[in-house]
Amino acid sequence: EKIRRAKSRETNNLHSHFVTTKEKIGDFKVVPITLERFALLSIDEVWNSADPSIPVLRALWILSPDFSTDPIKAKIFIEENRLIKWKGYQEEIRDYIDDAFLLAPASSKKEEDTSSREWISSVVDTFASEYGWEESTILQTPLPRLFLYLRRIRERITGNPVKFNSEADRLQAEFMQRMNERN
Repeated sequence: EKIRRAKSRETNNLHSHFVTTKEKIGDFKVVPITLERFALLSIDEVWNSADPSIPVLRALWILSPDFSTDPIKAKIFIEENRLIKWKGYQEEIRDYIDDAFLLAPASSKKEEDTSSREWISSVVDTFASEYGWEESTILQTPLPRLFLYLRRIRERITGNPVKFNSEADRLQAEFMQRMNERN
């Protein structure tokens, strides 16, 4: 039943990735995660600080609709929000990032062993090659949309529809693991 509901939820939510919605993490407005913003969030320096509130504020700045690479604007944002009760925000940020990857294609064990862990250039190359998109367009497209397009590209090239559902697949794997543990 849980697997059926997960599949139904994903099917019903796919169109929502093509609608601009106002999202929040705590009291902060955030925008959908793009390749560019994910790349920024992946930089170790964003998450390193003796003060545990600073990484949270840096991440919220990167996800902010007002984000800019201007260090003065970043510093102002951090100073204006330094006194927030930031506990709990780490989990919300992690969940927000995880949600952006729910539609990501699964990688095979073989791919993990033989290829670089850097995947952003592969995504950029795929869209530039397949659709002729400019790099800036690709980097600024929300991740769930890119993952949906990747499904269509793979389907068109291979002739096989991509049928996976992250939550349903996870639930099914949990079920199978429990069953195997019983035997």
